[in-house]
Amino acid sequence: MQLKHSLTPALVAAIAAFSAPMSMAQGSNLVLEEIVVTAQKKAENLSETPMTVNVITGETFSEYAGFDIRDLDRFTAGIAVTGLDFDVDMAVRGLGSNLDAALDPRVTFYWDNAYSVRQIANFVSQFDLERFELLRGPQGTLYGKSSPAGALTMQTRSPNLENVDGFFQQAFSERDGINSQLAVSLPIVKDTFGIRLAGVYDQNRNQDIENITLGINNQAETKGGRVVALWQASDNIDVRFSYNYVKADKDINSIVEGNGLQYTDRKAVNEFAATSYERHSQAVLEVNWELPNEWLLTSVTSHQRSLMQREFDSDQTDVKGQNQSVTSDIKGAVNQELRLQSVGNDFWDWTAGIFYQDSEAETPVYVDNFVLVGLGVYLPFVAEVTGPAFNDSEEYALFLHNAFHITENGTLTLGLRYNNLERYNQQTFEQLAFLLAGDERVGPLDTTIVEGVPEDVQNLDYDAFTGTLKYQHSFADGLMVYGSYDRGWRSGSANIGGQPLPADWAAFEEESSDNFELGMKWSFMEGRGLFNLTGYYQTYEDFHYGANNVLYVLIDDSFAQGSPVVNADEVSSTGVEAEVSYLIMQNWSFSASMSYNKTKFEQFDDAPCNDPSQDLTTPGDYATCDLKGEPAGTQPEWSGVITSEYYTDVGDRDMEWYLRGLFKAEGEREDVDVDRTISGYAFVDVFTGLRSNDGAWDVSLWAKNLLDEEARLNLSPTIPVPDYALAGQPADSATATINTGYTRLENLLAPRTIGATLALRF
Repeated sequence: MQLKHSLTPALVAAIAAFSAPMSMAQGSNLVLEEIVVTAQKKAENLSETPMTVNVITGETFSEYAGFDIRDLDRFTAGIAVTGLDFDVDMAVRGLGSNLDAALDPRVTFYWDNAYSVRQIANFVSQFDLERFELLRGPQGTLYGKSSPAGALTMQTRSPNLENVDGFFQQAFSERDGINSQLAVSLPIVKDTFGIRLAGVYDQNRNQDIENITLGINNQAETKGGRVVALWQASDNIDVRFSYNYVKADKDINSIVEGNGLQYTDRKAVNEFAATSYERHSQAVLEVNWELPNEWLLTSVTSHQRSLMQREFDSDQTDVKGQNQSVTSDIKGAVNQELRLQSVGNDFWDWTAGIFYQDSEAETPVYVDNFVLVGLGVYLPFVAEVTGPAFNDSEEYALFLHNAFHITENGTLTLGLRYNNLERYNQQTFEQLAFLLAGDERVGPLDTTIVEGVPEDVQNLDYDAFTGTLKYQHSFADGLMVYGSYDRGWRSGSANIGGQPLPADWAAFEEESSDNFELGMKWSFMEGRGLFNLTGYYQTYEDFHYGANNVLYVLIDDSFAQGSPVVNADEVSSTGVEAEVSYLIMQNWSFSASMSYNKTKFEQFDDAPCNDPSQDLTTPGDYATCDLKGEPAGTQPEWSGVITSEYYTDVGDRDMEWYLRGLFKAEGEREDVDVDRTISGYAFVDVFTGLRSNDGAWDVSLWAKNLLDEEARLNLSPTIPVPDYALAGQPADSATATINTGYTRLENLLAPRTIGATLALRF
């Protein structure tokens, strides 16, 4: 039996059929395309997979004018991609992570089946993908890293070993939007060896942000390339190698509201330019070898490099307050997974394996902190702070996953994984104080050295057991029901910041979670429709809470903001997810998904927060709040997505006219960081065009957020800045600061964008 690369993980779900034309079966019957998944590292029908899985195919992603990973949450309910640029996050079932922090993600990312060490590397232009795949809930056994909330995989397209093929796609949109993509497959040795080359160029001003202080508009430019080689070495061995490279230059000025500005104005006011430069590469080698006894041996090896440089106005105002320069360099991250699995046993199918990861990162940090110091009179000073951080980690895991086919229709799954991780974190700060004389700096007048990571938490060692227990039963009428218990885990770490953090924030402990889930999958009307329903209850102990821009007092009595990760005692997450796909007619498809999720702190009485009623006077001081009963995440409790496509032949011209639409709505959300309720919203995307019946060409016109809906998604406070109006006046306190009255918008619904796309396939 000849192996195919599809044996590698491919998590496919009903959402795969959202917009693509559905396949029809015998006679007049309409049926959805049969969906095969390998979510459990083996090929099986979707109806046999006891978990919630979704996929957005690369074709669907392009048809809906998707250009980067932030577009993913348009396609299905219950996921959210939030934040901007380096401060990004993916949340599933209401909870995500601060991917800019020194912690393992709550939703893990995989690129061509290899764990992606730097999640942020994936938040740039996506191109020539086979599919995005999402597993919801804890992944405690089979995937490279144990994850509490879910896993997202991105699979690139493999070469065609028989024929030359490829595509060219060109999109233009408002605000100077250009997206160019090109890919070609070359069968070097027919049926044996081939390569696929792909590239992307993207530029845009999609957020439509104008900095009125500097007189510039936010722009982004991305360039990327990829090569994929596939070698069918024999009937039972295949080898696949992919190398992906991408770099991006962006302006990252943040929208503010207050002092007469509304968030709908989309204005930034920071006086220091905020920019980001990224350069990422990842190489993945995968080998599949089917042994004579029909066992399958798989090896996945990955090497990742990642460089991020950013300049950032920390106070986001037009006052000289705080300016940061940070370079984060992962010099080399290697991970290796080796697994052996049985194939097609009647009673017992098993998978056993090992996982290893090693990474080294260096992060130089430079901060200018402007202060007005009371020395008889108020005098302006600047503290130049340097704090290079070193972050190394080494991890290994052993896992065993078993499926026992107890009866013809009943399967019991049992998985167990041992995880061990060692971390080394070190950061030493040096602060030089200068007197400001106009734009000149006099000094240094004082030098202070502070160890940012205390010695007792520089070396950390964690281990834990995770796993899964599931039972599923299939009925003759296309109905499958299942129940599962899954345990997730992620390690603790030391906190790394732009300036010395309070001692209480030095490190955070490991987090564990337990998830109980009931679900059903029903193929109805003889395969014309598919309905999935899931309910879950998950608890977290020592939950990793990312406090957002919390004010604290520095050693020079000025204020700074920190976003440390701290442990909340207990958090719960309860929810229901449902989705349906239905083939209304041969040329008319419909899909909908809904998610309801409620997260809350069950116990958390010492949460870092911004409470203006608490007096902060001593270095290291910060305010605390009791968040018991408050939402543990910043996502809305409910969301829904509807998509539909209709198409019809245009006379006898061998082409089709199509109309597709996407509707998404989300409820209001509570943001504990600013103690505000953020209103819900709804938007509509519309796409229409002509395409050839054989798929050779496609011309579309589209409008994303057609009705120009405006909505906040995430807010954060701004820090106090020096009150320069008091410079030279008699001093009655150690420092003189003033609140600017601005609130920072970390994420905002993108404005209406109208565009056109031409796609040619050969």
